[in-house]
Amino acid sequence: MVILMIQVWLKKFTADLAALEIEIISLADTIGVSQPNQIKYLFETLVPKFSRIEFGAHLHSNPARQQKN
Repeated sequence: MVILMIQVWLKKFTADLAALEIEIISLADTIGVSQPNQIKYLFETLVPKFSRIEFGAHLHSNPARQQKN
């Protein structure tokens, strides 16, 4: 439920920035807490919906959260 609320908020916030004619948005996780499904949502949902905005990402890893293959 919390992730869904964040996704709704982020889509609205991005729409607000687009209305202000913002052209570049850089998303960052500098402490390595984001999950793959969260990053996937951002780029599969926001990028196509807001095609006039250039999206970037700056992500860090966290060894404590490393997944084994």
